[in-house]
Amino acid sequence: MSPAINDPGTAVNAIDYLTELFSLRMQKNDTGIITTEGETYIKIAIVQFEELVYNVMASLRTYCKHDPIVMQKLVLMLKYLKKQTAEDKSYYDTINKELKILMDDMKFDSKKDEHVLKTLVDSKTEKES
Repeated sequence: MSPAINDPGTAVNAIDYLTELFSLRMQKNDTGIITTEGETYIKIAIVQFEELVYNVMASLRTYCKHDPIVMQKLVLMLKYLKKQTAEDKSYYDTINKELKILMDDMKFDSKKDEHVLKTLVDSKTEKES
């Protein structure tokens, strides 16, 4: 995502991998306590889903908000995640919040690019219908 590299292909590939990783993470809850018969055996430090998504998206927004192709891929990633099964329904709120922030942050010179992205965001996913 370096601003010195003008190749969105690498960014798009990285976003594809992130999409699958987020999808897997959505299948886990935000607690890291393993219990058996009411007794706690293991406590694992867990990065909360909201914190994880925010930290990744904050960096991506910083370097990608001027690139319509990469921004489109980020929108598609978030829309895909909204269709995935989540261990905690609050994950969908997190995704919606990040989608709104992403749209508020975009900086295109072309009104056409803005229109294409807004249309993509406004199109309904199967779970939203």
